[in-house]
Amino acid sequence: MESKNFNQLENGIERVVSLSEQRNVMMQEIETLRNSKDKVIGIKTGFNQLDTLLSGFQNRNLILLAGRPGTEKTGFILNIINNICKNNYGIMYFSLDLSSTQLIKRFISIGSGVPISTINEGILNDDEWKKVVDTSTELNDKNMLIYENTTISIEELRSKCFQLKKLNKLDLIVVDYLECISIRGERLSGDGMFYNIDNCNDVSYNLKLLSRNLNVPIIVLSDIEERESVGGFRKFDTRELTKFERDSDVVLLMRYDNSNDDFKYIDIIIEKNNNGSRGIIKYKYDNLKSRFYEEQYP
Repeated sequence: MESKNFNQLENGIERVVSLSEQRNVMMQEIETLRNSKDKVIGIKTGFNQLDTLLSGFQNRNLILLAGRPGTEKTGFILNIINNICKNNYGIMYFSLDLSSTQLIKRFISIGSGVPISTINEGILNDDEWKKVVDTSTELNDKNMLIYENTTISIEELRSKCFQLKKLNKLDLIVVDYLECISIRGERLSGDGMFYNIDNCNDVSYNLKLLSRNLNVPIIVLSDIEERESVGGFRKFDTRELTKFERDSDVVLLMRYDNSNDDFKYIDIIIEKNNNGSRGIIKYKYDNLKSRFYEEQYP
């Protein structure tokens, strides 16, 4: 009886692929990348150093962005989304913290350069008003949907994403933020601690699986506390995020120095990167205009 080789066996086993077939696919991708001037294979974030290290936000990746409250995680991801939308990508944004009105005002501030406080107060001169109107008009062309609620079940999140994938273009999913997801009727976190580690594991697994099934990157924001270590250097206490770190393809940690009233200096620490190198990228954050700039500390 003639024995079957691995390539023949592959056809009869669900979700199993042969090494030789995948090798051919990957070599074609690598050759295309080698011959291209653009070395970023994923969705460009608009920040050169971040794109260089991550090679963009890549499909089928679960990306965790974590930092203590006040490190402007939402501000950072909105800066990235503002850049991504210019290239007509479709984005599903689950806003479980800020209202859609708050998000839109921050988008307008980022795009126009008009301080968010000025927009909130409505005290705008003619030049500022023109910038706000022009920027708000540009929002009509952005391919982005916002789900606004204080909580969502993992089942509902999955259902909405699959529906959107079938009905419309979907290139990126953002969940802001992790602790507001519920499973079996219980939110993951309260007072900074997870209620149930099994629930945490289930959500982590489902988000990982969702990114694979939809073939899109999923970015999840999460609050995480810092603790003081010897010498006063702040380190992250990531014990409650161990499962998420393990399941994530990329883990970004945010650490800030709030030594200036108008600017915050923020480190983006690439703690884990299955696609390339780790490292630290330094940003200046304009607190008035909600804008991030890649640069070195002064």
